[in-house]
Amino acid sequence: MGNTSPVINPAESQEIYGARYADGYDDRRFTTTEGSFVQAFELDLFRRILREHGARRVLDMPIGTGRVAIPLAKEFEFTGGDISPAMLAEGRARAERAGVDNITWLECSVDDLPFPDGRFDAVVTARLFQHVPKDMGHQIICELSRVVRPGGVVILQFRSGLYGVVLKFLRYYFTKGTGNIRHKCIFPDQVSALFDGHEIIGHYGYKFPVSGRLARVFGMQPMLAVERALSTVPGLRWFGKYKTFVLKRA
Repeated sequence: MGNTSPVINPAESQEIYGARYADGYDDRRFTTTEGSFVQAFELDLFRRILREHGARRVLDMPIGTGRVAIPLAKEFEFTGGDISPAMLAEGRARAERAGVDNITWLECSVDDLPFPDGRFDAVVTARLFQHVPKDMGHQIICELSRVVRPGGVVILQFRSGLYGVVLKFLRYYFTKGTGNIRHKCIFPDQVSALFDGHEIIGHYGYKFPVSGRLARVFGMQPMLAVERALSTVPGLRWFGKYKTFVLKRA
């Protein structure tokens, strides 16, 4: 029988994440107070994880406009893949403006990576899983871990379904009218099936309500320190807006 696993439609994805989506992507998301706080926290978190596990060759998938790879490229050897030519073009332009010329950019789909097994020491993926069908989640994670060497790590970012609790449900079911919160976000009961066959060695929750605004009052570094302390507290870490899991390749 043929492979009946769901696949990502490149043409459809490229239409959704085309030039209109890529233009100003970072300005809309990571230049606000809240966005700048998340950017600073994630770069620090990803850097610390990569250092801890001795990573050198890193796949950023999807690389988007390079918001992770460009700031970290001086320390790690990045390959960045993305299904959207428009996002790749924006990323290359940002890298050129930043004077970064050591990132390999490649058009490809996260469910069918053009790399041999064990090619990288680590994979980083951010802002991905809210854009793909949840029933492809485990399949994609398996593909990402395939290209990591034994002992390497896969760093996965999600939106937490418990951030804002009731307000989160109201936003998805009434404001957005989509009703698909369990497809866009991760909940505790979904973890076991999603990461089946993988060892979770790290689990962080961050961007708690108003933490970005408090950073404006008390300063970025003090609030980042507070956020780091809160990010690993069991139970509480589910109430941050974003979650990062670190999986070890067996």
